[in-house]
Amino acid sequence: MKQLLLLALLMSCSPKGATHKPEAPSVPEKVEKVRHNPELPPEGCACIKIFRPVCADGRTFGNSCEAQCHGFDKWTEGSCK
Repeated sequence: MKQLLLLALLMSCSPKGATHKPEAPSVPEKVEKVRHNPELPPEGCACIKIFRPVCADGRTFGNSCEAQCHGFDKWTEGSCK
């Protein structure tokens, strides 16, 4: 009986056919600018924070994982000269 009352109460809380769609949180403009910074790995790419610099196509990356995240598959150990 309690379950039936709870169900009736829940169904009466919103108009028939109404659905609730939460709005996506807005991203501050400052964060958007950081996301497009070519010095940072692309979104969704997670690398360890061990500094072992590599040089790929004239660009120095903090480690080989960061170079891979930027699309490079060949690099040399050490900073670019």
